[in-house]
This record gives sequence, structure tokens and C-alpha cells, in this order.
Amino acid sequence: LELRGLSLPARPLPTPAGLLAGGGLGPPAVAMQDYDPDEPPKTIPLPPRHKKKRKRRGFLEVFIHKAQKPEVILLGVWWLIMLVLVVYMAEMGSLLRAIWRPLALLMSIPILFFVGLSCATL
Repeated sequence: LELRGLSLPARPLPTPAGLLAGGGLGPPAVAMQDYDPDEPPKTIPLPPRHKKKRKRRGFLEVFIHKAQKPEVILLGVWWLIMLVLVVYMAEMGSLLRAIWRPLALLMSIPILFFVGLSCATL
């Protein structure tokens, strides 16, 4: 018998008549002869497993994975709509046009840190 390159000796399968007569795989007395309940069972050591080293996910990958969740997208759209409505209702459009440069400078600080952290953890 050959199985994937391993050759095993051919052994006839026991017949039901042979099993009833005690001629199956060997008499039970012979198999129990070497058994000692006080002795620990003989174990064969397993070969060491080769663990795959997973690459740790970077900050940007984790952020994108979390940002793609439906509840995050819905909340983001909700707050964007609320911001636009507040600016429109309070007639703050002219004020935002007047202070857009300092506002852009303040908004660029966390964006630059985000980009720097994303590049550092690639």
C-alpha cells in the first residue's frame, strides 16, 4: 500500500469470523501484558511548529479599517450636515470667509500629525 510516497506493508484485513475467533489484531492478553497503570504513558514529542510572523498593522491600516464601519460613516455624515446647517442658519458664511486662513492653520496641525504617524508606522 503506497500513500503519498509512504509505503506501508500490506496486511490482510480481519474477517468477521476471525474477529469472533479471537484472531483479529492479536489476543487482548498480549496487548495488556506491557501495560503498567503507575507508569506515565509514552509520548512522542511533536515537531516544533513554525509560527508565521504576522506583520503588525500600521496606524493608517487600523484607522481605515475602523473608519469603514457603517456607524462611523453615518455619524460623520450626520455631523457634517449639522455643521453646514449651523453655519447656514447662523449666517456665519461671511465670518468663515474672513477667518479661513487662521482656521485652516489650526485644522492643519492634527492633520499633519495624522499623516506623520501614518508614515512612521508603515
